[in-house]
Amino acid sequence: MLRLRRPSAEELAALATRERDQALTYPGPGVTATGAAIPGYEVARYSTILGTGTDVFDRARAALQRWAPQRGSGIAIEATGPIEAGAGIAFAAPLPVAGFVIGTCRVVYVEDAADRWAFAYGTLPLHPASGEERFAVVLDGDEVRFEIEVVSRPQQLLARLAPPVTRLLQRQAIARYLRAMETATSVQ
Repeated sequence: MLRLRRPSAEELAALATRERDQALTYPGPGVTATGAAIPGYEVARYSTILGTGTDVFDRARAALQRWAPQRGSGIAIEATGPIEAGAGIAFAAPLPVAGFVIGTCRVVYVEDAADRWAFAYGTLPLHPASGEERFAVVLDGDEVRFEIEVVSRPQQLLARLAPPVTRLLQRQAIARYLRAMETATSVQ
């Protein structure tokens, strides 16, 4: 859905609540945890090193739990509660020229371990894409990484009509997510 003006936090929260129980728009929820392939869906993985040590890991985990990648990249996002399985999400992402794309998704799983904190959300009917995105903070030895995995294909008509533009916008959003986490976890 496209809008000329950015919706308010209240409008997004109401949308997240209203759409939360809609059916996911792709087969195999949890695909980013299992690594299973979905025919017709592209898989992309991205990561950045955030630093070293448990202090950086703790800051990164807290930032991810506050939606720092999304908010830090200019996306307005509201959820029906904390990041946990079943939470509904609505967002407004600015478009390069003018306006906002509005979408909804639902958290399909959360991973909480001593060396990793991750969650994935799956797309709902109001999302321009179909698929799942996983966001993870990983402590590997002393190195802390932020990882993103995307399993997707265009869903809405405009996205399907211009797949190269859709993929470009998605890659730009991912680059902003990575930079936002680097900023959120840096010591200032």
